[in-house]
Amino acid sequence: MYIGNMSMEKRIIHIESSSEIEKILEIFTPCLKSLSSGEVNKRNFAQKLSSFGNVFVITDDTGCMFAFSAFYCNDIINKKAFLSLIAVKPEFTRMGLGNMMLDFVSEYVKKSGMTSLFLEVRKTNSSAVKFYKNQDFEFIDDESEYSYYMRKIL
Repeated sequence: MYIGNMSMEKRIIHIESSSEIEKILEIFTPCLKSLSSGEVNKRNFAQKLSSFGNVFVITDDTGCMFAFSAFYCNDIINKKAFLSLIAVKPEFTRMGLGNMMLDFVSEYVKKSGMTSLFLEVRKTNSSAVKFYKNQDFEFIDDESEYSYYMRKIL
């Protein structure tokens, strides 16, 4: 698959080891306020994702990572998946990588038997809110002082 004007072929790969996930969280820390603010212990989060979640990256043949996602699709009773993180490095935004990653996640969780995908987004992150609305996410009744909760029916 080719993305935008980038000439190298891109692929989405599954990252399973907690040490590799921790490295990815470190790489993408500048892109994510929840990671850069120190709110999240990256080692513990990486271990949790390795045990219960899924982490995928968009990369190329050189090993350059452009985007990543972290999500859970293990609520088999309610068939709800939860997108924890999605990020694209700033120098690669507006190239369709966020759309590619979210489309991949949506299809993956759907194939895993989930019927909806949930997420939490900061109210101050207007570009992310717009991105999710354009991807067919809708606001749900629950919200906190700082966050919106959104859902996409798959």
